[in-house]
Amino acid sequence: GPRWDATDVRLFHPGNNLLVLLDISRSMQADDVSPSRLGRARQELQDLIVQNKTVRLGLIAFASVPLVMAPITEDTYTLLNSLPAISTDLVSLQGSRVGMALDRAEALFAGIPEDSARSVLLISDGDFDEPELLERVGKLAESGIRFHVLGVGTPQGARVPAPRGGDRGGRPRGE
Repeated sequence: GPRWDATDVRLFHPGNNLLVLLDISRSMQADDVSPSRLGRARQELQDLIVQNKTVRLGLIAFASVPLVMAPITEDTYTLLNSLPAISTDLVSLQGSRVGMALDRAEALFAGIPEDSARSVLLISDGDFDEPELLERVGKLAESGIRFHVLGVGTPQGARVPAPRGGDRGGRPRGE
């Protein structure tokens, strides 16, 4: 319709954007840290959310495939409420493929203005067998995305619990 006066309103304000990649592979059930590696990771993530109210957060849970639990949002209350539901049972195909999670992260960051601070926080117990992972992280850095890592576990490791309904024993796994 007809207009007399118009003001451009920017719908997205530049700021701090953090995308968390949370490992939910079965090895995160190990209990070398209390209550488990995944439990500790959820606690750390909860502390991060509560203490950083000005940061927009997103969450990708991954094992062999990534699951976008929350796109980058200011709605941290919903993210906090979803934390207890995150478990290793969310994926049926196990493994730790962080490369595919990085693909999803890049897709989510594509909609964020480049003048915003963009960071990725990887929370995992490690053991990635992806030959070009370091180069991949380097390319993220070149595009202005900072990469942080929070390791969960101990150097001694712990037994990974057997799959539910399975009869195989756990295997030792270190950090």
